[in-house]
Amino acid sequence: MRILIADEEQNVRMNLKRLLEKQGYECVTVASDREMREILESQDFDLVLTEMKLTGHDVIELIKNLRESGLKVPIVVVTAYGTPENIANAMKAGVSDYVSKPFSPEEILSKVESNIRKKDTPDKLLRNFQKYLAQGKRSAAEDLARALISNYPSRPEGYYCMGMLIEGTNPLVASKFYRASLIFDEKYEPSRKRLETLEEGKR
Repeated sequence: MRILIADEEQNVRMNLKRLLEKQGYECVTVASDREMREILESQDFDLVLTEMKLTGHDVIELIKNLRESGLKVPIVVVTAYGTPENIANAMKAGVSDYVSKPFSPEEILSKVESNIRKKDTPDKLLRNFQKYLAQGKRSAAEDLARALISNYPSRPEGYYCMGMLIEGTNPLVASKFYRASLIFDEKYEPSRKRLETLEEGKR
């Protein structure tokens, strides 16, 4: 399995390269958006791991253009700007998943493995999420919510699930996730109902 690592900082590139090569992955590194475009147009990879900004440029537009030209490889973005709206827009452009800074080696390995392995259907992931949430298994439920966003970035279910996870502790952020889900399906009823409930609670 070949992974392309794109980051401005050499120490970050080398640390990620060492981490992934220990797991048996073959890694290639680049430092700029120009290098990233050139190598993706000439070589095949099983996954791309990139910083959100390279040489001062937002890579989201580059990713959108690469997707439009037919690139199918999963792309995982590392970002310090992980607001629900930014994440939704990145996913809409073609990003497969994201890792928020600061991150642990375990988080990187989990993201890489989950994006390379075979996908489950969104209905199955949603059912299992609801089951785990009802059982109080929040960590397992969160893994499934993230898998929904990762595997089906242009569908609303994952953002809805993330909103459900945090609604009890942070209804403001939860409402942002519900609104993010409506970017992909403005008629998605579960998110609309949760937003209506949150609005009623403010009155």
